[in-house]
Amino acid sequence: MKKKVLKETFFICESLPSQANIQNDVLAQNINDSYIRIEHKQDKRFKDFHLQYQQNHTWLFQTINNEFSLNFNNTLNLISVRGQISRQNESTIKRNHIDLNDLKSSPDYTIIYFVKGNSGDLILEYDDHRVKNLYQSIPVKEGKYVLFNSSLNYYITENKNKDIRKHLIINCQKI
Repeated sequence: MKKKVLKETFFICESLPSQANIQNDVLAQNINDSYIRIEHKQDKRFKDFHLQYQQNHTWLFQTINNEFSLNFNNTLNLISVRGQISRQNESTIKRNHIDLNDLKSSPDYTIIYFVKGNSGDLILEYDDHRVKNLYQSIPVKEGKYVLFNSSLNYYITENKNKDIRKHLIINCQKI
């Protein structure tokens, strides 16, 4: 008897390696500047926004992609980098990143990178065939990233701190 796996749903939760040298302060300032510059153009539903190009975005993605390639023998192609902020008592709206009207351009994976703030949890929702409404709760922690299938619904719970929580949403496809 042979078992064939049809589809794999997973997530990876890691801190960046110390040698990555990603400057979170620079990323946080980039999020601030981009938010101020295009506040009126942000996504009305999800409240995320395009970021001005910043070299740290590339370094961050390359670092994660290198780790992913080494461990899973797959390479990722960057599609987009967006920013999102949550003030005190704000949470994000449940979503996924699959565009049902354009599946070809939809990402395979989403990466959430926590730039600033240590309050709240990233909730990944999934099901296991007949077992529904399952979820994984991952604490928000600066410098940590979570890579997961873009088809998974997710949200980040309420920011209980007075400090603004900032994170990047990175979408990518398998090559």
